[in-house]
Amino acid sequence: MKPKHRLGALLFLAGLAIALAGAAKAEECAPLPDVAWWKNVTHEKMVEFVEKRYGGEWAPYVEKWAAQLEKLREVHDRDGAVVTKDKIRVEGEPLRQYIEKVEQRLAITRCLASKTVSTARAGEPEAGKAWVSAAECGNCHGAAGVSQHPMIPNLAGQKEGYLKIQLWQLREIPLAQKSGDKVIAARHDRIMKPLAAEMSTADIENAAAYFASRSCALPEVEATPPAPAKAQQCAACHGQNGMGKHPGIPNLAGQKEGYLIKQLKAFRKTSREEELIDHEESRYHRIMARQTANLAEGEITALAAYFSALRCR
Repeated sequence: MKPKHRLGALLFLAGLAIALAGAAKAEECAPLPDVAWWKNVTHEKMVEFVEKRYGGEWAPYVEKWAAQLEKLREVHDRDGAVVTKDKIRVEGEPLRQYIEKVEQRLAITRCLASKTVSTARAGEPEAGKAWVSAAECGNCHGAAGVSQHPMIPNLAGQKEGYLKIQLWQLREIPLAQKSGDKVIAARHDRIMKPLAAEMSTADIENAAAYFASRSCALPEVEATPPAPAKAQQCAACHGQNGMGKHPGIPNLAGQKEGYLIKQLKAFRKTSREEELIDHEESRYHRIMARQTANLAEGEITALAAYFSALRCR
């Protein structure tokens, strides 16, 4: 065998070994429940989908199913109904049974995420720095990720996983349709959406790695305001000091006060008027919609002032 062919064969066998190892581990996860409109979904097809859509990164796919489960529970609690893509109306006891199967699917998805050999690569900060410079991200977010504009977020020191999820949402999720299935976690921005649409998976990974690697150190504030009463309910996800541990949940400490106010109001607005999820400037998340639904103006202002004054490192 010629050296070139031998190398090709070795690479093929190595790839086959990884795929078989992933498949073997995937078999350790429970089989998918029987749902008519899921048709021929299998472990293997789920793994293939994640590889193609998200470059092997499972976090946004898990997030998608967690969001769907939360929305189904909300619909069931208010005695509502859902309509599948196949135009099947599901409500009452069949909806409760479907929710149980979605719970199973989410558990299986998390199992696959933990056992499947992923091809997702770690982002490269230096490559990200070059891309960020070429894309002129610094014009808005600052050359090192510290924004000079009160309504534009700091990106320096933010969670890498969170940054990737936001860019994926901006790139992948179209405006929700007003009929049929609704988008249940979405972010639309007239400036960022067309920019994210041009990003490859590698671009997203590298840019996120670059900004996450930067120092978010900001000038010391004279005094941190006292924690508002509502801040405690934020701590479960975002951490006691605005620095949470979950890779997909953002740090709030040191973020721009004006930006935090804008985002809290955006979440509150879509919690009250779901049709605004379709709007090009809207933002929606099933947990944040619940948390912000009843926030008063003064509470939003106090939360933003408090978290923006905290140290981010």
